[in-house]
Amino acid sequence: MLSWRGLIYRILENPPHVDITISKHLVANPLEVGFTETFLSEPQGQLRDYELTLPDGRRIHVREFEGQYRAHWDIISPISGRFRAFEA
Repeated sequence: MLSWRGLIYRILENPPHVDITISKHLVANPLEVGFTETFLSEPQGQLRDYELTLPDGRRIHVREFEGQYRAHWDIISPISGRFRAFEA
């Protein structure tokens, strides 16, 4: 089984918004390792969305599809305080 910690390092090696595809059979459910379910995502046929906000404000965004996850990182998490500062 792959670890999400290792996958996060791999995700962060890519530019923002570039997905990697992960078989659901190879990793734990994101909710079991600290991700939260989110509804702040564009619909792309996914079943669910998960996110993990990193200490620097970046977000790991995981979309769940039938049999696979697609994951990428975003520059700023929509739920972080840094994002809310731009709304003012």
